[in-house]
Amino acid sequence: NKMARRAGASSSSAEAPPPVDDPKFRLMETKEVKAPRQHNHSDCGLYMLQFIEKLAKHASALKPPLENTPHPSWSAYEELRFGKEDVRQMRRDMKRDIQLLGEQQAGGA
Repeated sequence: NKMARRAGASSSSAEAPPPVDDPKFRLMETKEVKAPRQHNHSDCGLYMLQFIEKLAKHASALKPPLENTPHPSWSAYEELRFGKEDVRQMRRDMKRDIQLLGEQQAGGA
């Protein structure tokens, strides 16, 4: 498939990542978790970033751990909860950061 070929074809001098259909990926354990869904067609990336941020901060402290729960639900963990306003705030923060970086680059040019 295109993704597998693209993932395996790196032009950098670093070692190329394994293709998506590499057997190592098939050995990775996955867990399906009931999680919040976006309410529009444009926030999927922001929701994904919220999930990643929350998991990175709290995954090791979750009780019971996600991997030990047969049918985990994101909302069952207070540490992982977020809503539309959190996503809106993330969008505002990202906009501010991008504008600041642009100003810094324009000032240094």
